[in-house]
Amino acid sequence: MDNEDLKRNIEKLREEKNITQDQMADRIGVVRNTYRNIEKGKTRLISEHLPRIARTLETTPEALLIGYQPDRDAQRHGRELKEEFERRAAFEREEYEKELAERDKTIEILRDRLRRTEELLAAKEDIISLLRKNH
Repeated sequence: MDNEDLKRNIEKLREEKNITQDQMADRIGVVRNTYRNIEKGKTRLISEHLPRIARTLETTPEALLIGYQPDRDAQRHGRELKEEFERRAAFEREEYEKELAERDKTIEILRDRLRRTEELLAAKEDIISLLRKNH
């Protein structure tokens, strides 16, 4: 969105509402020439004048900037979707952490079994070695 689009959006909405430049100037508290310069792009308007222009045209500064009124329901729905996603992500993260903990326990059990099996195998080798010596 450039300044040209913004000027066109303001002028279009003003005209749709049948408001003259004189009336706009009065309503936002500037002289007519200042308002005319705003619509022509000769005056910086974003920080100082845009909120008053938006209120006068019964819209939002965002709508003037992007050329249409953002759908508040869509914004709310977007927030709800984000919150639901975050809840589900937290739940999935918890489940993942639980599963990792269970796998860590299983790994420890298997390591312990492997250690005992290796000890048994070493003991078996010792017994076989002793038996061979005695025969």
